[in-house]
Amino acid sequence: MENLFDTLHDDGFHDEEFLPLSQRKWTSPRYWRKQGAIARTLVAAADLQPIDLIGLCEIENDSVIHHLCRRTRLARLGYEYLVTHSRDQRGVDVALLYQPFTLSLISHQALRVPFDSLHERPTRDILHATFRAPRGDTLDVFLAHFPSRLGGAAHSSPYRERAANLIAHTADSLLHLRLHPHLIALGDFNDEPSDPSIARVLSPYLYALTPHATPYPGPSSQEPSRKPKASRSIDTNATTTVHAKTPESFDNSSVMGTYFFRHQWGRIDQILVSHNFITEERPTSPPHDTRYAAKKNQFLTRPSCDVRIFAPSFLLECSKSGELHPHRTYLGTYYHGGISDHLPLFADFWY
Repeated sequence: MENLFDTLHDDGFHDEEFLPLSQRKWTSPRYWRKQGAIARTLVAAADLQPIDLIGLCEIENDSVIHHLCRRTRLARLGYEYLVTHSRDQRGVDVALLYQPFTLSLISHQALRVPFDSLHERPTRDILHATFRAPRGDTLDVFLAHFPSRLGGAAHSSPYRERAANLIAHTADSLLHLRLHPHLIALGDFNDEPSDPSIARVLSPYLYALTPHATPYPGPSSQEPSRKPKASRSIDTNATTTVHAKTPESFDNSSVMGTYFFRHQWGRIDQILVSHNFITEERPTSPPHDTRYAAKKNQFLTRPSCDVRIFAPSFLLECSKSGELHPHRTYLGTYYHGGISDHLPLFADFWY
């Protein structure tokens, strides 16, 4: 979400940079513009029906999620939500939106990542929620925002591995406890699928879908109809030029990840599932079919075609060198007017 903060100071947290009188000048009009843009993005990604589960990282508190779910166009979709209350010094948390019409909440808890209080800062809690699906299956969901790469990827890797171990330990217990365990882990892991937190710590329990993700809409897809914007250019210290393109001329095939850093796409945002999700067969059989009945206790996803990076033209911009990248809210402290420095990642599940 790239710092979805409200415009009020929360006592005990360092949120001063996102206040109206700060250098960023984070005002109410900018806040509500961002809220509206996030809601429009989620509606556009949903296509014909609301998304059942939405994980949001880098949000400040319950208030910003209440505003998103009750005071934007999401209000008519009836989302309920869960928010963690971590000890992160900036007050950053994670939030899980869910459709109560398809997923009935059974329980939820915040998993607190251990840390050395003498030498380390606390990080974000991991949200663990348990749902009952329409046919009675139990679904366990983990939403995480792992520690950043501050100090370098290798130096900071142990902190992310520690957070991953907390998910792995809980997942191991659930795989032994549940008769038909179905697990999903998602969020900003600040690690690639090949990094130790995922490849070594989580892979025995969860399968990473992110490496299979391709940009959506594809070249043959039509984006939701909208009036083409006039081309505009913004020069910020001669570093970035923004070109708004019409859907007909837009090509997102160069989008190779969800995060763009130092001229390279990265896949640090993750969706992982327990291994029993994975199939390459689309379950299209009718409910009375015996083949369907044999799979009735399964959630299924096809990594080769059910995992997408949502990359429409309104979430992207083009640099002077011709590189597409996410249209950010801020460039340093300069207000840039975009939605986020990450692109959404989504997956279809069949059940």
